[in-house]
Amino acid sequence: MRQRSPQEQEEFAVHARKEGLRVVAPLRRILEVTYVPFLEHAQTLDDSLPMQDEEQTKELLRQLFDDLATAHGKGIVYGDRWSKNVLIDDKEGIAHIDFDLELNGEVAKVFELAQIAYYVLCAIDQARIPVLADCIKKHSAEDYDPALFAQFVRRHASYFQASARYAAPPEAVEALLGSL
Repeated sequence: MRQRSPQEQEEFAVHARKEGLRVVAPLRRILEVTYVPFLEHAQTLDDSLPMQDEEQTKELLRQLFDDLATAHGKGIVYGDRWSKNVLIDDKEGIAHIDFDLELNGEVAKVFELAQIAYYVLCAIDQARIPVLADCIKKHSAEDYDPALFAQFVRRHASYFQASARYAAPPEAVEALLGSL
């Protein structure tokens, strides 16, 4: 893991957008300031998902995991995919922002998949775990080590166990992992 410079973040976002990914790309740079579009009605993943009905949840998770699979298929790892770096916009759907952390190495993709799965797990009710599991199964059958994925999800849960916002109940974590 390493910190990207502001210029590297901008270049990364422009490249990802050109690759057809769901990324909010910069509009322009003036001097040292980068301007990005303002998504007036966007909310973060953890604020928006709990308010969605089942069909909306299915569609948003499909967008999220389809985009992640496309990115990984192109060798692109967003890095730092916690819930505040994934927006849900009424018109655009899923949109990724903030690319300050770069993840590299042979486990980067599975870590990113586990990271985003964990934050989704924290944002949905337990009745929607099968929807999340289906999205993960659809996109992880060939490319991801399931044991490593489970280890990363459990470690996220352990790390956040005292967090008021990001503590996933152990039974939810095990329900997700048992569904895969």
